[in-house]
Amino acid sequence: MKRRLVAYLQILSGGDVKSPSNNFHIIRYILALLVLYSHSYGLLALPEPGLFIFTFGALAVKCFFALSGYLIALSCLRTDNLGFYAWNRALRILPALFIALIASHYVGKYFNFFIHNPVPYIINGPVWTLPWEVLCYCLCGLLWWLGLLTISSLGAIVIISWMLFTILPTASDTAAVIAPLIMLFFLGAYIAVNKKHINLTLAGPIFFLLLIFVCLDLNAVGLTWLFKCIPFLWGPSFATQKYQLIIFLFSLPFVLIWLAYCKPVIRLRNDYSYGMYVLGWPVQQVIIATTAPPRCCSFSLHG
Repeated sequence: MKRRLVAYLQILSGGDVKSPSNNFHIIRYILALLVLYSHSYGLLALPEPGLFIFTFGALAVKCFFALSGYLIALSCLRTDNLGFYAWNRALRILPALFIALIASHYVGKYFNFFIHNPVPYIINGPVWTLPWEVLCYCLCGLLWWLGLLTISSLGAIVIISWMLFTILPTASDTAAVIAPLIMLFFLGAYIAVNKKHINLTLAGPIFFLLLIFVCLDLNAVGLTWLFKCIPFLWGPSFATQKYQLIIFLFSLPFVLIWLAYCKPVIRLRNDYSYGMYVLGWPVQQVIIATTAPPRCCSFSLHG
């Protein structure tokens, strides 16, 4: 009975009951705070701050998916039963989600669904990402069950998906938003299964420098100069900004996972970032409804 209780607490906390020897908890707290910070602008009809071409909220969601891919793949590799894996994932996602949805509904109903807020009627915007995350969980579990959660199989998935993302135009906002999330998830998973062969001590700082380079070179002056020096890198229909986007997104998982194992380790017993993520929006809506003057605007959940 005690062992079951410990296992349940581990699932709800999103990690080990003991303080882990890594920084995953603190990184996820920071990402959840970035979502709240970004939405605090959007929910007031103000432009959301961000980095590179993403708002902080959109960037944090991408980081969450990259970390999930890494941690979920490790979870798959540790399990010997697909049912137990599915049960663990359900316990991690569903209890807090049900509480958030029920609370959001009744709070929204009490405040007349925030019709006088700058962003009316949307009582819990961030939950749109959860079905896509669950889909990634299912795909990862299916790959493990088929014996395809391997370096070669995931390597092929990563290479093909990123090549297609580079070559094919993003025909819709959905493709532009959802595709990177799934790609980041499986890149994180690839790093997990290839963990012994990737030198994160070397790769992490290299990709971190690439991130800095891309963020500082928003007009792609550096890449344009490079393509002039090495003409064969230039694709006739590729915008230089597309290369910047690929470099930025591809670097994210390596940098995040590298930071998670960097010293010093900030030890936190539990991880409540998921609760902050699914409950933050309705709390912010209530604060706005009770303190801010009414305004009208349009808002995109992609941010």
